[in-house]
Amino acid sequence: MSYIDPGTGSYYVELTLCVTDAGNQPVPGDTTTISLLDGTGSPLGTTHAATDTHGCFSGDVQPIGAGSNVQPASVTISDSSGGSTTLTVLLGAPLVRPPRNPLPTP
Repeated sequence: MSYIDPGTGSYYVELTLCVTDAGNQPVPGDTTTISLLDGTGSPLGTTHAATDTHGCFSGDVQPIGAGSNVQPASVTISDSSGGSTTLTVLLGAPLVRPPRNPLPTP
């Protein structure tokens, strides 16, 4: 879900993901690359997040700079194994909500 941070006026995406290996076992400490894209597929920002001891990451990913004012339409998540997935981002309700666990993108 995508929300607007009332403190900055910028969009952010609330994201929870888990990484598993070919045997469907959690991969703790896996570094993922998270790319935010607009409705045309143009990049808004990219960041990295590591999975916890259970192979999961939960946080709010927010573009900085010009990309922060554009509603993200999708996120692409990839890891060092070469696996990737693209997810559609929906607008949250209410749209304006403070981030709970921010992870800004460089």
